[in-house]
Amino acid sequence: MRRFWYWPASLAASRAEGNGTPGMSRAKSAAYLTPRRFWHLVASSSRPGKASGLLTGWWLWEQIAKQVWPSQAIPEAPAGLLRVRLIHYRGPALTLPDDTAIKPGAIIGELHCENLRFLRALLVGELVATALRGDLAALARWTMREGICFEALYGFTLLGAGAARLGFYRRQVPLTWRRRANRLFMNGLIALYHPDGIRRLERGRTLSAPPVEIWLSRTQLLRRYRDHEA
Repeated sequence: MRRFWYWPASLAASRAEGNGTPGMSRAKSAAYLTPRRFWHLVASSSRPGKASGLLTGWWLWEQIAKQVWPSQAIPEAPAGLLRVRLIHYRGPALTLPDDTAIKPGAIIGELHCENLRFLRALLVGELVATALRGDLAALARWTMREGICFEALYGFTLLGAGAARLGFYRRQVPLTWRRRANRLFMNGLIALYHPDGIRRLERGRTLSAPPVEIWLSRTQLLRRYRDHEA
């Protein structure tokens, strides 16, 4: 399992090693945190939807991001789990499975989640996949009604398998330091907004799973969802 280097302990370990003290092996073993121990340190005092301790930093950054990069609610979306932000694509040119070409500068719809609504939906036992389909149907109808032009919907997520079941194409991307930071942030949001908190992170490969891009072309959005009944 990957380990997060914890620099104060590593400094103590190096000093112990330099002094030849008996505590060297203990200091070395404390010089890193497994992901599980890290998240227990960060989030163990928090409750679903209510950050405390170190996890407050994740909540604060989420609020700042909402102000700096505002997104729009989808009109008439029955669940209100999704929001969208129209942006100019800045990545490399790519072609989606339905041959939709995405070029630098193209307008795409960047999807964002309403995390508190997700939490409430999970707490009451709502079928989230069904709710998301309803929101995508509302987005398809809004797109047609208002003539909103974009090439595709885009997201960046740890939950690529669920997105694939909704028709999205998963695109693997290199795990750069920036994407590692995004994964850390998204894991924190899962710890904060899932009813099971950090226990959800400990299931399966959630902690080690690489984030993926998810794409759904405008053509596929309309084909799949414009006649979908919420």
